[in-house]
Amino acid sequence: MSEIEKAPFEKQTPPAADLQPKTKTAKTRQGDNGMVILGGMQHFVTLVRKIKHTKLIGEFIESALGSPPIAVLPLLGKAEGSLSPERRDAVFKEVVQLDASVQLKLELISERIDLLCDNYGALAIDEMLTDEEIARFCGKKESPARFDRALYLYLQLTKTVSAMRPDDRFEHAEARQELVRRVHCKKFASHFACIKGVTPVFDDSAREKFKLGLMALFPQIESEDIVIESFEKRDLTKPDQPVELHTLHAKFNGSNVFYQQVRAGVVHDHETTSLTSLSYALYAEKGLLVVYCDHEEVRGDLAGLFRDVVFDGKGDISTMPMYEFNLDDFRDSEMLARIKSNRIDGIESITIRTITVAKNHSRDVFVKGRAMQRRVSNCLDIRHDRYEDRDIYTVAKDEHHLADLSQYAVPQVKLSMRIARTLHRKSHAVSVNLKVPNDFNEGDKTMEDKNLIYAQLQKLGCAHRY
Repeated sequence: MSEIEKAPFEKQTPPAADLQPKTKTAKTRQGDNGMVILGGMQHFVTLVRKIKHTKLIGEFIESALGSPPIAVLPLLGKAEGSLSPERRDAVFKEVVQLDASVQLKLELISERIDLLCDNYGALAIDEMLTDEEIARFCGKKESPARFDRALYLYLQLTKTVSAMRPDDRFEHAEARQELVRRVHCKKFASHFACIKGVTPVFDDSAREKFKLGLMALFPQIESEDIVIESFEKRDLTKPDQPVELHTLHAKFNGSNVFYQQVRAGVVHDHETTSLTSLSYALYAEKGLLVVYCDHEEVRGDLAGLFRDVVFDGKGDISTMPMYEFNLDDFRDSEMLARIKSNRIDGIESITIRTITVAKNHSRDVFVKGRAMQRRVSNCLDIRHDRYEDRDIYTVAKDEHHLADLSQYAVPQVKLSMRIARTLHRKSHAVSVNLKVPNDFNEGDKTMEDKNLIYAQLQKLGCAHRY
């Protein structure tokens, strides 16, 4: 074996600058004050931040106001790209002076646009727009972002609402998105029971404590790289009413991403950090805390962190009860009659789309020569096609030869609920995915829809507070 020749090494004195103690320069934040100025209009604030074609913001406010927003238009100017933080703050200050009914309409529509702009909605939006229309609307080569496209589609609806055939592609995109969600959406949130009627206070002190808690759960993140915002959801036309929903959102670089890139004919490997988002939704009057994070295994710890910081709670997370879903009643076909007789006002129909049944067994296995018992769960999805005229229990009997489901556990159920027409929206369908013990895909629904769904699940005896 040949020896590796080593070059002579000469000890060198490092530069004087390297000998000085290094101090970390604090990063300057470049954000707006939307959370402070419009604390009750979370989705409108998000929309203004995302829009690249600022003329759409003026048209959007005009559609709700009924006349051109004279004070807002000069703030928008003819700038390309997103508004600067200073201009956004100026817009927010003008909007906060508008009538409460106008603010409510802007927020409700912004919520629908925000929900439409996930990956499924982006595909639906693309199906509704032609290349010629995009080029005409954009006015330049690059394609507009998904928020711009969604807002553009909504504005086409408002401009043609009184026509014989209104341009309702925005509503078609929402319906198309819902069809895709029925099959693919797996973004469940975990639900916990908490103290009723308590108004959370999230001041600077609580914010710092929350950051320290996040850094303990995610050691790789730094304090200055955590963005935290809190909002309140209420009926803006009834300021004396209590807050319906308190939300808290935190964003930080908490996930590792590996990708490859070709440069000059060579494949290079890269590993970096990407954005992690977590959100809390507190229904104070119901005593319900909803936690969503991509890292499902830490949701319990995140609920405990919220309890300790906001409610000054003590003890282990196991002392915080869960808001659970009991799906055992779906083993019996009597649920079909209960769904029809126990529908609440605002729900036109309920269809059971999927029932997941499982049989749990214990199996003797050998691991490294040692005999062990392992729990084995074999799941089967019983699906009801939207064109099927048989009910799901008949499908289970005819197609899967399961006439009796009482011997199985039901870990997951997917429902389709038809929401009745309201003042601001047509009748529409929503997918309700429930997974035991406490997971529900509520993040893709409006506040009005979530309230109806919770009330309906309690009426059916599916939601329990433990």
